[in-house]
Amino acid sequence: MSKILRVLDTGLASARWPARWNVAFTAALVAEHAAGAAPDTLRFHRYPACVLLGASQQADAAADLDYCRRAGIEIARGE
Repeated sequence: MSKILRVLDTGLASARWPARWNVAFTAALVAEHAAGAAPDTLRFHRYPACVLLGASQQADAAADLDYCRRAGIEIARGE
């Protein structure tokens, strides 16, 4: 018996697909898999400079928010 493994390469996220998009895309993949609507998936992706926060992580404790704003570094929160 063989299992299907889907391989996705969404490459480097651009301004069109910011870090928030990647977080949402990952959450959607997990939900689809949990519902039995998607096969096991291996996803390759890269982010431009960004800060990825956990659901309960405090942004100001994890990063210098003023610097991030000045440098155009996106801040995104996971589920």
